[in-house]
Amino acid sequence: MSSDFSSTPVFDSSDMLAFWNQQRAVAEKVLAAFVQSKKSYLDELQKAILARDPAAVRFSCHKLTGSAATVRAGRVAQISEQIRDAAIAHDYDAADLDFIRLQDAVADFLAAIGQEFPALQERIKSEVQFG
Repeated sequence: MSSDFSSTPVFDSSDMLAFWNQQRAVAEKVLAAFVQSKKSYLDELQKAILARDPAAVRFSCHKLTGSAATVRAGRVAQISEQIRDAAIAHDYDAADLDFIRLQDAVADFLAAIGQEFPALQERIKSEVQFG
């Protein structure tokens, strides 16, 4: 059930800035909120997958997909949807594999926003070290 996500953008900074009317400070605040929340999103989703609870997976994926879409983390959103679909189909082997892909996509997203928004680099480093 896994897909190739390489064609999906990790981060669409131009779309995010356009959405926030080119206000970098606002975009940075929204991104910082995602960085701060990403550990709880991933922890909640992992627990739901391990519990083999499709309703909890759907709920967790819904929150993560919405947040990822807000910050234009396209690959994160797409993989989250794939995990949701796998859980609905009770294909937890696929959900487990996609969760690993999701963690990689989140790491790639954090690297991308650190490049585009240098003011966030310290926050990203501390979240990666401790979360």
